[in-house]
Amino acid sequence: MNIPQYRILWTWDLGSNWDISIGSKIRGSSGKNFRREAFLNDYKRMVDFASRHHFNGIVIWGALRAHNDGVAQLKELVKYGREKGVRILPGVSAFSYGGVFYDPTEQVAWGIDRQFGSHPYSLNTWLTKHPEYVSVDENGKPYPFGPMNILACPSRPENLEWFREALSWLYDEFDIDGIQVEVGDYSVCHCPLCEERRKNRKIKRDYSVEDMVNTYRAALEVSKAKKPDAWVICETYSGFTYPKDRQVDGNWQSMPVEDRKLLSDLPEDAILQWAADKAVGGYATEYWAEEIYTPMANNILRVHAGSQYATNGPADWGVELIWQLVAEARRHHVNGVSIFGEESFLAPPNEANYLAFEEACGLGRDNPELSIEKFYSDSLDPLYGGPGMAETWRNLYIKGRILMLGERAKEMPLSRQPLANLTDDPDFTEKAIGYDDGQKIALLEEHFNQVHEILCSLKAASVETKGRWIWLENDLRNMIYLVSTKSDHSN
Repeated sequence: MNIPQYRILWTWDLGSNWDISIGSKIRGSSGKNFRREAFLNDYKRMVDFASRHHFNGIVIWGALRAHNDGVAQLKELVKYGREKGVRILPGVSAFSYGGVFYDPTEQVAWGIDRQFGSHPYSLNTWLTKHPEYVSVDENGKPYPFGPMNILACPSRPENLEWFREALSWLYDEFDIDGIQVEVGDYSVCHCPLCEERRKNRKIKRDYSVEDMVNTYRAALEVSKAKKPDAWVICETYSGFTYPKDRQVDGNWQSMPVEDRKLLSDLPEDAILQWAADKAVGGYATEYWAEEIYTPMANNILRVHAGSQYATNGPADWGVELIWQLVAEARRHHVNGVSIFGEESFLAPPNEANYLAFEEACGLGRDNPELSIEKFYSDSLDPLYGGPGMAETWRNLYIKGRILMLGERAKEMPLSRQPLANLTDDPDFTEKAIGYDDGQKIALLEEHFNQVHEILCSLKAASVETKGRWIWLENDLRNMIYLVSTKSDHSN
């Protein structure tokens, strides 16, 4: 089978936590990044790991911020990534997500206590100067200004020309090797021009395929003129698998074939990015047809496993989802795959996710049959102390998380994984929900004691192997505290 050409880690700078000397962990995407002082350490460590484990690109949303010398940071990181064979790909947009320079201007007006002045290629700066170009809601009123909801109208040519100029500056100033480009997935413009272009819409969602075509074409034209070998990853917010039942409204669902055909107007070197969350795991609502239609030759499949968008949060054991993602991508001759890279490999679940990605791509330990059982026995078990130890670790970890999460263990966000299927008891979630706090604490303490006994039995093991069990011991201790104090159980 083919080895995927594009092997991407996807990140927001705000949520990336690779420098453990900085204690604060932040989720989400908007607002000041209080970890920005750690930006270079976070991403250089990520680049080093990516280079060792055959990832060849890192997407960074929020790559440019005004504070902590954000411009100098990005320049240094791009150079460092190139030296290591890892492309740094800033996330950019013409109509949302801050444009090219993420940090907004006029922050105090939005209740954000910081002022960095303005930048001509921040979307917020642009629309502050040109309010006549803003996007409007269904009532014809401008969307309120704010880091995440400011929007430019896709039908105004002035906005697209501004984006072309901004993107050209980005290539000239930072010598980047490509971008990920989006149109925004949290609302659409309802002005008469935009409504006319979308008048044949059958599926309701918070993005527009029609908006993608002009935007992505412009991004490709600028990128290829500046750097012919640039990677231009174009987000679809959709899947290309097929619904088992009927077409469903909303983002991250299967894109109707008639909409996919609209994207055929893009230049042939466009790289379309698709979501596979609804087609992997025990909650799959979409299926893989033998013949998949996508209008471009270059495609990237991604899932939200191992991220803040998973039921179990960033420390999500996403091995099974990631393995299926890569295996299906290779089986269907898709030449790119992407997973989240915000969490350091020092957290064992994330380390396992990254190693699964590498081996499933055909670049880790030899596994030509793509056997996940072989991955566990030959690649993970030695890291955890011997035969069956990786599964034992996973079983104790997931059971503990289910006890801590309670009803939330049944939630199905973007990354859809029945957690109990990763344990030795598929009914464990239902049982755990019925336990009172005292019963949960007693079980968590049993798990803690079992981990401690395993640690004592691993006297001759390496420091790294012991460290994975110590991590779990500490995590279980934290779970016990959260349940006993009824604290917020979020990650």
